[in-house]
Amino acid sequence: MYALMNQLWLDYLTLNPQAAAINRLLAENEAVANDHIALRTMAHAKTNIQQLAQHFLTLGYTPADCYHFATKKLDAQYFIHLQRPRWPKIFISQLTMSQCSTYLQNVIEQAINDIPDDFCQAADCLYRGRIWPASYPIYCRLAEESEYAAWWYALGFHANHFTVNVNQLLPKTQLEEVNQKLKRAGYALNPHGGEIKGHESDGLKQSATLADKQKIDFIEGKFEIPTCYYEFAERFTLSDGQLFQGFVTQSADKIFQSTDRY
Repeated sequence: MYALMNQLWLDYLTLNPQAAAINRLLAENEAVANDHIALRTMAHAKTNIQQLAQHFLTLGYTPADCYHFATKKLDAQYFIHLQRPRWPKIFISQLTMSQCSTYLQNVIEQAINDIPDDFCQAADCLYRGRIWPASYPIYCRLAEESEYAAWWYALGFHANHFTVNVNQLLPKTQLEEVNQKLKRAGYALNPHGGEIKGHESDGLKQSATLADKQKIDFIEGKFEIPTCYYEFAERFTLSDGQLFQGFVTQSADKIFQSTDRY
């Protein structure tokens, strides 16, 4: 388990190196706990949620709630380890290509054709990146229809984001204080739906940086695009006395936009 999470983290840092600096900012002398790790993929037999999730199920994770994002044509499910509740939740989303334009479907199908049939059998599929050639003009056209599809086409398989567990930060703090510290340090936050998405009554408040930008290889050369972002989650106890463990669709919908182009 630790080996897989470490590989995901190291790969993630290559696309979002500011995450390491943010960790030092929030907890200089303490390890920062992860609330959840998010992965993006396509609703295709080779690459769907079930294909990626199998590597976490073998580690003892259990499927939990499913979510639907109609506007973005996305479905998602998260996975939790009941025996080790401090292990990060795994949130996997996928784009329903059949609901998209013929152009988008053809581009993504061509990329998927370059993926070997046994690609998802090995756990390193989760951080292998892009294994097909990508064109920058095609990336830009995809982004006009779906920023999510464009991100996946350009970058492939990576952890899209890690998430700081605000509840476990020391000294004890709240999400509002985390956001202020981030802004004072010069980090831009995702403004969609407000800097803080959700309310204590929902059981979850979230915020996120805007995605870092890195130069990525395309057929036409290197171009700078949004890559990965860092999320921050504060959870609350519900009326049943249990700490809320799930996600809030309206909030997650806005968090997805952290990788939009600006």
